[in-house]
Amino acid sequence: MTTSYRVLLSVNMRHAYFANGGLGQVAVQPTPATAERLRRAGLLLKHQPDGFLLLASGHAGLRLGAPLLFSLRVLDPYFLNYSDLPLNNGPLRTYYLSPQKADPTALRLHAGPVLGTLDQLPLRPLQFWQPLDSANTVTAVLSGYPAGPVLAQQVVPTGAKWVAVDVRPWGSGRYQLQAGAETLVFFADDYLAAQRPWGVLAFDEAVLATTTPLAYTLSIASRPTYWQYQVVMRRTPLPSGLAVEGDATLSFMQVPAEAGTTVCFRASAAIALAQRYDRPPLQLTAAAGAVGLLRRQVLWPVLPQASPQGLKSLEINGDTAFISDIFVTL
Repeated sequence: MTTSYRVLLSVNMRHAYFANGGLGQVAVQPTPATAERLRRAGLLLKHQPDGFLLLASGHAGLRLGAPLLFSLRVLDPYFLNYSDLPLNNGPLRTYYLSPQKADPTALRLHAGPVLGTLDQLPLRPLQFWQPLDSANTVTAVLSGYPAGPVLAQQVVPTGAKWVAVDVRPWGSGRYQLQAGAETLVFFADDYLAAQRPWGVLAFDEAVLATTTPLAYTLSIASRPTYWQYQVVMRRTPLPSGLAVEGDATLSFMQVPAEAGTTVCFRASAAIALAQRYDRPPLQLTAAAGAVGLLRRQVLWPVLPQASPQGLKSLEINGDTAFISDIFVTL
């Protein structure tokens, strides 16, 4: 007897940094609780080069009674460098992604609903003690976030400095703890901190209760950076009229050189990082002969282009900008 499967939903992961547009540097894995839900519901997870498929047997809509959560694990150490995402995704935070209400523009652009960063929440284990700062008796209310439902309540007596939080019955997810005037919104994690995924992708029961295949796109833009050439000159005397040239749409201004660097040039505009650039080559030139700037001497005919490895942040005119340092030694 053979069993036929239909596509319940598909997720296509895209990234503007890569030449082919696909994102294969993120591994998808169901959380332990979700793996058990998939097994009980007879669902199959099929990995694709740039995403995954969720397959179901039969044609009836599913009623799982709980969301499906998939961890997203980054396989590239430079992923956040070339991804246009906040850099405060540190040890205590995780990205939580879920289907958004698709508007017509999103549907036209992506041919399906779009998955995006909903918010970044403090990370907590499934069971922990939360400190309180209240002189009165309060009722601690634990609920799902952002729309509930209420999951548990307990009275915290006067003078208590801590309240026990236990979300093991519900597993990984977003929760809100309200205790008097204090509110904690957090993401509870099935994983140990050392194994924590970069993000979590969630599909609620309403998404799964359909007989129509759902197609989602997770799109990540490439981080724009200001190219900055750090030039170390070993030749003497120093050539006059040094400049970075070659792109009519971009100019480079000289900025104060850092320690160990002879001269530094920074681009006038930010350029999105890319695996391969479709841009004219840049050259390092200097003045040549008595006619000065009317004739140019090419010191470096094809300068290297920006890569994710040289990223740093810098305050420019009160705003935080990202800089791609490119080192050149002559």
